Amino acid sequence: MFTDFQNLTLEELESHKKLRAHGTRAFYAIASMVDCLDDLDIAARIMKKTVDNHYPRGISYTHISVSFRAFRDLILSIVGKFP
Repeated sequence: MFTDFQNLTLEELESHKKLRAHGTRAFYAIASMVDCLDDLDIAARIMKKTVDNHYPRGISYTHISVSFRAFRDLILSIVGKFP
């Protein structure tokens, strides 16, 4: 998984354009799903497209689940800082 990034230092990852592009696409997909929570059919289609794009690359449900939990924890830690 993420073979392009395996041997890079944290400093190299910070400026890696391919990683930045992937992160941008990932957050766009998440934002799209959140925006569509009032229409779960569309949110499910976005999620299915994400899964369909990742499954052939060996990304499993467990990988996606862990990523979403990490994202949730990040958001909760940020929201917790606001009154």
